[in-house]
Amino acid sequence: MKLHHKIVLVTGGNSGIGRAIALRAAAEGAHVAITGRASAKGAKVLGELQAAGALAAFFAADLGDETQAAKLVRAVAALFGHIDVVVNNAGAGARRAGRTIGKAHARQWRLARPDRHRSHRGIRGGGSKRILIRPHGRA
Repeated sequence: MKLHHKIVLVTGGNSGIGRAIALRAAAEGAHVAITGRASAKGAKVLGELQAAGALAAFFAADLGDETQAAKLVRAVAALFGHIDVVVNNAGAGARRAGRTIGKAHARQWRLARPDRHRSHRGIRGGGSKRILIRPHGRA
């Protein structure tokens, strides 16, 4: 098991690709924290992870808000002790909002893909990295 006892945080883990990544990480032996805005979806995926035998938790958060992203990291670290792997998958994309990348101006793009612009700073910044995210190269 490649991820045996590693702590994996999957943003956007309550549906789609994030859900699949979370389930695969669990199958590889990881302890999995997932986050998303939809609590009902999160609870469903949490149940799937736990049914697969994983130690798992769901955290409701909007990662377009840097404060919520920083709180997420602190909460995951408080529960699991640290974070080994972050899969920054959050952000539904411009297509769901009826926009395309070529036509979206910068503000729309930032709102449609907050993970690419702000949440990663909340996850890695503000001192969080040196305290919470273990800096080894491979999972």
